[in-house]
Amino acid sequence: MEKKDFETWLENLSASFFTLTDLQKNETLDHLISLSGAVQLRHLSNNLETLLKRDFLKLLPLELSFYLLKWLDPQTLLTCCLVSKQWNKVISACTEVWQTACRSLGWQIDDTVQDTLHWKNVYLKAILRMKQLANHEAFQTASLIGHSARVYALYYKDGLLCTVFSVDYNDELDILVSGSADNTVVLQKCQVKSVMHSPGDYILLSADKYEIKIWPIGREINCKCLKTLYVSDDRSISLQPRLHFDGKYIVCSSALGLYQWDFASYDIL
Repeated sequence: MEKKDFETWLENLSASFFTLTDLQKNETLDHLISLSGAVQLRHLSNNLETLLKRDFLKLLPLELSFYLLKWLDPQTLLTCCLVSKQWNKVISACTEVWQTACRSLGWQIDDTVQDTLHWKNVYLKAILRMKQLANHEAFQTASLIGHSARVYALYYKDGLLCTVFSVDYNDELDILVSGSADNTVVLQKCQVKSVMHSPGDYILLSADKYEIKIWPIGREINCKCLKTLYVSDDRSISLQPRLHFDGKYIVCSSALGLYQWDFASYDIL
């Protein structure tokens, strides 16, 4: 049969097929299958699953897809995102379901944020942090060797830090102060230059009754003391808990007056 004649015949057959009842359509299909050879049966076998299991999320209008997604819990939504790129695109674009997921975690929703991927990313980060907290992996810890007793009396509020001592500091420096039962005070994160430190490195200072100790603050877990400053070898002169550092000079008070060290050379001036 010529192609044109075949197209005409197929069109007439389709029109007649639509007029049949469901039972008649089923009988027609059964009869056609019985007349089919190996090539036709193989074709039917290869395409049957695709014909029967259609991607409803891809075929539905976007509004209906979003409506169906509202009935799914967040974990199921994340699983559905792995089905295909098309599913991931549709589900990620449904802002309302991810806002609801964030609300379930206690998140305050800002309705002015209209980025379709924003709330999904917020939810994923929150879930990751919760898993890290559950596995004790949410925070990194480091030990600073210096205090010989427990650290206490550290209080932070509105950008101010209070500790057991009153310590002066330069407003331009980022300083963390901690007090300890061993009568020391620690200043952290002072960005300075020195013969023992590279430019931009962070250092830590602590002072007790007789000495001022200096540590480098790096990525290593345990930091070793690099320099110890003192006024007298016999410890006859005691220092007071008034320590000041401006990036160039270290100044500390004592019973006899103020003592100043050059930070670049650590020489007492």
